Amino acid sequence: MYAGTKAFVLAFSQSLKNELTDKGVRIQVVLPGATKTDFWADAGLPVEHLPSEIIVRADEMVDAALAGLDQGEFVIIPSLPEARRLAGL
Repeated sequence: MYAGTKAFVLAFSQSLKNELTDKGVRIQVVLPGATKTDFWADAGLPVEHLPSEIIVRADEMVDAALAGLDQGEFVIIPSLPEARRLAGL
């Protein structure tokens, strides 16, 4: 269900982008990945048990999202800082 919901949000956002770009509305999708919050401990998996390279602090995630918005990026993945790494996914 989680993956399906993410796919829907991405597709819906793409549709909004296509429909609203000429009206001056910018759409951005942020796929935050593992954000360091209390959510993980509350869910029974302390964030310390996740690979450190995928964990992003909330302030870093927001900074990355805002930087991407400034650069006109549509999809932001703060836990994947190098765009060329997407090619390997």
